[in-house]
Amino acid sequence: PVGLPAGEVFSELELWVPLGTGWLTARFDRVVVGEGGRLCIVDWKTGRGLPAEYLASWQTLVYCFVLSEGGSLLCGGVPVEPEQVSLCYWPAAFPDQVQWYRYDRTQHDQARERLERSAGFLAGLQTREEFGLTEELKRCASCEFQSYCSRGAGMGAGWEFDEEEEEDWGLES
Repeated sequence: PVGLPAGEVFSELELWVPLGTGWLTARFDRVVVGEGGRLCIVDWKTGRGLPAEYLASWQTLVYCFVLSEGGSLLCGGVPVEPEQVSLCYWPAAFPDQVQWYRYDRTQHDQARERLERSAGFLAGLQTREEFGLTEELKRCASCEFQSYCSRGAGMGAGWEFDEEEEEDWGLES
């Protein structure tokens, strides 16, 4: 896509960073390390949704946070500032509608707060029942974890899902 920096390319890259008492992981389709430590995430979208629909998603939040926190591994140990991180959603169905997202310190601080709060909430759940099941069974059709709750065989097979509001999971922002 236009604006993609030239540089070292890492495909199917997985990074883990500490978060609270645990770890947060992200698996990137591609990360390009450009001049001056500029880091660009490239994420291909194969679903029908337009790339702008992903900007407010958990994926955007987690990808930018993890790369900002752990990107020094790709930059010879030099810390990465959030302003060095950008993300490009590149939709296969709409190749001319690339969506860019620029990250910054304010977004990073807000992401840390939100992720730590959500991780704390999830860590506090003790039993399977406390996790709860959605009442909206249509969501199960795209859930990759449906086998854990026995909501139907064969569900979740083609799981490029449309992320819904986190209020459904009790993780309001």
